[in-house]
Amino acid sequence: MGKDALVRAEERQLRFLIRDFVELQKMLHAVKDAEKKISHQQSTVIKKEIDEILKSVRGGLFAGEGRIEYKMARNFQHLVEIIAKASVELDYSEYHKISNILQRAHVYNAELEKLGSRGGEIEQSLEQAKNDPANRERLRKTEVLIERALRANRAFEAIVEELLSESKKIRILKSKLKVNEYRKRLALTTAITGKNALLLYDKENLDLIYRDFHGLVVASNFKAIREYEKGITAHFFDSHYEQIKRLNYVQDRTLKESIYGYCELVGPFPREKFCGAYEIFRIAAREGFGPFFFELVFCYASQYRRPVVLDRKNIGPAARKVWEYFDTHRRVVLAYPAALSKYPELVGFTKKQALDTFGSTGVLSSTFDQFGYPSNMPAEKKEQLKEKYQDETFGSQYSFMKKEASAQTNRVVGGLASLDKAFYYDGEINMFKELMARGKEEGSLERENLEIAGEAFFQNSKSRTG
Repeated sequence: MGKDALVRAEERQLRFLIRDFVELQKMLHAVKDAEKKISHQQSTVIKKEIDEILKSVRGGLFAGEGRIEYKMARNFQHLVEIIAKASVELDYSEYHKISNILQRAHVYNAELEKLGSRGGEIEQSLEQAKNDPANRERLRKTEVLIERALRANRAFEAIVEELLSESKKIRILKSKLKVNEYRKRLALTTAITGKNALLLYDKENLDLIYRDFHGLVVASNFKAIREYEKGITAHFFDSHYEQIKRLNYVQDRTLKESIYGYCELVGPFPREKFCGAYEIFRIAAREGFGPFFFELVFCYASQYRRPVVLDRKNIGPAARKVWEYFDTHRRVVLAYPAALSKYPELVGFTKKQALDTFGSTGVLSSTFDQFGYPSNMPAEKKEQLKEKYQDETFGSQYSFMKKEASAQTNRVVGGLASLDKAFYYDGEINMFKELMARGKEEGSLERENLEIAGEAFFQNSKSRTG
């Protein structure tokens, strides 16, 4: 899916479902028509017309899952869930503003539920009019209730648009809103080679690519495939033949229309180094999906009770910003080694093991040193680990603080300090499992092409790291 399509999809997400007043307006006109006929029509005719209106109420607009106007629309319900989940990460002013708008939205939603739900005021009023078809006031009361529903509907829509507009201004909500738009389309899979790689992709688009390709093959339209392939510029390194090759039709379209994120991990480190973290060797994601893709990588590592560190030598500007953002704005993302003091079990240590290994000062360290040990752990314990892993013989890992810090550098949080931390997060583990289950539906050929397209995606990404 191209960037224009992404923008259009986001705009659709930022428009609320309550747009169509046709059914309500038709109902209102039908009630008014019935009321006009009372003076010169038989009661049985009026009763029959009211019965038809009641059928539309019970079987159409207000019934079950179809009650879009009178039940929280699905996109709105997802937004409410997203806001509730992210509320602990909002600052006071953001939370206060969003909460006030939500409260107003819930008031109008309650009004719509009261009027339009099964057995609600509109249905009750129609029943009364049906039982007393000669009474014009009964139908006039129904008119008033439907007009109230229309006003509440318009107000509800305006408030939800305001809520979406404000949410878009808050980074964490904006990111999750975009992801929510594509949730049912996305899938995750792993590489089929020996690489420890994760690929995030649009499954619906991938299926369409293969349908188009098979259609051309069945029609023996190989000319169209060859013409397409003449314009391909993306390449990948074929390790089997040790040569650079150009992508084919399926791989190139997969790169352009389906890949949303690609990540290669190395490791993991031994438990004493960087708390046993996986190291991100390469990572790239489509615009707007970076933080979310990092979260999925974190969730992958959390299955094995491990955190994640960035590449110890080569980190691009975009990844640095994301890492700092996790460190300074995402309280639910745990930063090790400091988190050892409260949450050692999450990365495979008991509290006793953590203290025995790193000491009481080590588990309170803010960053790791160039060997991957908590910076403030006792020298004696550190020397024991260095001897165990022969650090002096085989060299140290890169320390961003050691290589790049100045006297003014914040050595506790953000900036360079964030780069010498390992992050742990399992808050999207359910979505991770959902996307992985969807990705398991792919065959080996599809996964191979996804891997090749993913590598090419990384190579062509401006925000890549690694």
